[in-house]
Amino acid sequence: MGDIEEAHRLLVGAWRLIAFEDRDTERDDWTATYGTAAVGLAIYDPSGSLSIQVMPDPQSAEPYLGYFGTFEVLEAIASGAGFTGIVDHRVEGATDIELVGPGGRPFELSGQRLLLGDDRTWRRILERIT
Repeated sequence: MGDIEEAHRLLVGAWRLIAFEDRDTERDDWTATYGTAAVGLAIYDPSGSLSIQVMPDPQSAEPYLGYFGTFEVLEAIASGAGFTGIVDHRVEGATDIELVGPGGRPFELSGQRLLLGDDRTWRRILERIT
């Protein structure tokens, strides 16, 4: 099994949102975009289906975020006990129309932790549920 196939296999499952953070530059502090009490769920199905849901903290001005579609691991490099690479989220429907379409997202997968984002100006940290 190649790195792309193994990364796909390890990505499959349900993931709980731990942090949804952004910042303008690497020198800025991270901001919890949906608030510190935001909750979310990402589901990657073995067939390639995908569903992402984020419910903001009640004090957040951000609206609920949800999208669905398919995913494909485009690049994967074994890194210690996990992988780094690019996963394409091909969004078919979303609460934010600007998300619809393909979109490569950097990822780092290690044990029970998944990081989506460049980890410089944006990151979504998730923990495996199943």
